[in-house]
Amino acid sequence: MSHRAYVNNLPSSETLLTPLYFNEDEKELFRHTNLYVAAQRQEALWKAEWEDICRTVPSAIAEQLQWWVKVISLSHGRLL
Repeated sequence: MSHRAYVNNLPSSETLLTPLYFNEDEKELFRHTNLYVAAQRQEALWKAEWEDICRTVPSAIAEQLQWWVKVISLSHGRLL
């Protein structure tokens, strides 16, 4: 795979500090903020997109992997 070096340099999901990786207690701390609402909206959008992908291209990719891919791809443009 010609892009393996790039992929190997991407951060692991354990090092990502975005609301999409927060546990329920951490999310609750932001309940009355714009961050909480924005994270919920983004999560809903990504889940809908992921479901579309799964309907179109069946695969065995784990759900956590989809969040990792999204966060990494957005880290080069805009952040949540």
